[in-house]
Amino acid sequence: MTYPPPPSPGQQPGGPDPYSQPGGYDPYGQQPPGGNDPYSQPQYGQPPSMSPYQGQPAMGPGYQGHPNLVPKNGLCRTGLVLGIASVALFVLPFLLQDLAVLMLISPVAAIAAIVFSSIGLSQTKNGKADAKGAAIAGLVLGIVALVAAICLFSLAVFIIESLRSAY
Repeated sequence: MTYPPPPSPGQQPGGPDPYSQPGGYDPYGQQPPGGNDPYSQPQYGQPPSMSPYQGQPAMGPGYQGHPNLVPKNGLCRTGLVLGIASVALFVLPFLLQDLAVLMLISPVAAIAAIVFSSIGLSQTKNGKADAKGAAIAGLVLGIVALVAAICLFSLAVFIIESLRSAY
């Protein structure tokens, strides 16, 4: 293979580059206009083309992104935490007599657990949340704590009335 003579100083080289790619394609530069690159972006004002994956349209200029697919489990988990707290607030005064005032907070926490868990459970049915087990557990714990508090309150009223009638 023969090489052309080197250009003289100040003169542009002439002739084809022996190291150029056939067809004028420059692998390190830009594609020539009108190239068939399936991954290229559409020019301004042109409609989007098909994506390189067959049968799937490319994202157009009005594409807003996918909807928020992350479920919101806050109410389910809040109901569970309140259910656990209501049961703990009910049982703790039996273990430690100095904390009897906590028994008065237990029904409030139980009602809040029932409300939050019920709303969370309805969200799981609508597909907005996926923590159905946490919502059910919070609902059950809230109901158990509320029923236990009502029974204990009724028992306390019965004992007080029976003691009052005895004297």
